[in-house]
Amino acid sequence: MQMKLYLNILLIIAFGLSQCKNHEKAVKASPSETITRSELKTDSITDDLYRLTVSFYSIGMGTENDFIQRFEDSIGTFSGKVNKTIDYSKNSWGREGETDFCLKLNELSEKEQLEFIQETRKLLQDAKWVHVNENAPCRHLRKG
Repeated sequence: MQMKLYLNILLIIAFGLSQCKNHEKAVKASPSETITRSELKTDSITDDLYRLTVSFYSIGMGTENDFIQRFEDSIGTFSGKVNKTIDYSKNSWGREGETDFCLKLNELSEKEQLEFIQETRKLLQDAKWVHVNENAPCRHLRKG
């Protein structure tokens, strides 16, 4: 009886480990995980990648609207500072105010892009429900 229990436990552990290995391979195969920052140019040269994506999400209590407004205002402020219009897409996708901002930033120089991204990260450092990604696809972009 003990031997059968011991074998069952070993089988469960072996199965669990094999599943972890498969998951690890799947994660490594994901395009966003396999692309390193050094492999991408600082401007978005393909249609599906954006230099900066900022996604405000919710965990059932709504989004942090004040951070959304501050971020959108910061785009205008930075535009005025560099005297260039920053083009962006604002996409609402959830029931609680979830919103993505997708910015190519092609109108900015590399130095300006880095400065804008640094300022954005600083502005949003205290936000709890936001993802800031560089050189990534816009997940909730509306087609057409």
